[in-house]
Amino acid sequence: MGEVVREIENILQLAGLNPNAESVSTSASYEDATKERLHPYSQEAFEYSGAFPASKMEPQ
Repeated sequence: MGEVVREIENILQLAGLNPNAESVSTSASYEDATKERLHPYSQEAFEYSGAFPASKMEPQ
């Protein structure tokens, strides 16, 4: 089990993350950054979603 933890820590270090940092602070800074950029109900919120646009429904 300890070997698995060491390997995960190595991967995190290679990715540029500090394995000893609190995850709360990382999440909080990410949420603050995205909260300022995208409002949840604006059209821009879906600009980079990667999903196909909704198809237009035609009445029959």
